[in-house]
Amino acid sequence: MDLGATIAVVARITLAATFGLSAATKVAHRAEFSDALRDFGLPRSEALSWTLPLVEGGLGLALVFVQGAAWPAFLAIAVLALFTGAVVANLIGDRPAPCPCFGPP
Repeated sequence: MDLGATIAVVARITLAATFGLSAATKVAHRAEFSDALRDFGLPRSEALSWTLPLVEGGLGLALVFVQGAAWPAFLAIAVLALFTGAVVANLIGDRPAPCPCFGPP
């Protein structure tokens, strides 16, 4: 395996672990996560508290098990960009709530 392929595998595993940890903490504290989403300013926080961990967990699994395809990595970039946009919008709107990125604070 060449260096570029090794870096790609390490990056995929690291992202998968990050998404998996994030999903697990949100599921473990789902009610608090729902409250944190509401405080963060997101509508439909109850539905999102179920949906986001599923998306993150599924994406983590796809990053590990879908080998030879680029779409899981591009989807991870899109999800991270969406999350970053939400944090930036929250900061611009002067909302004091912290990001519930890894579950409730």
